[in-house]
Amino acid sequence: MAYARIFAHHDTLLLGHLHNLLKQAGIPCEMRNLWLAGGAGDLPLGECEPELWVSDHNQVRAIQLIHTELYTPLPAWPQWCCEQCGEWNEGQFAVCWQCEAPCPLPPPTDGD
Repeated sequence: MAYARIFAHHDTLLLGHLHNLLKQAGIPCEMRNLWLAGGAGDLPLGECEPELWVSDHNQVRAIQLIHTELYTPLPAWPQWCCEQCGEWNEGQFAVCWQCEAPCPLPPPTDGD
């Protein structure tokens, strides 16, 4: 079975996240070059980046999933006022930064 490289990035955490995303979608994939960063300088830089590989017949779907994951904006979280101390907090905080009371609002959903 032929495999194609669909993604490369220096951040192995991002690569691992995308690997899990593809596996969850039922797309078998491989991570390669995870430990070649130490060879940078002796090896060409483009050959040292960690990579994701999938079989040729899954390539288009895998690229679409990765693109959606990386470029779809997250839902906006509204600011909220703490019921305990009256402090305004940014929407992404689950607890008040002032008194650590929990946010009274449910987190936004992405439509699922």
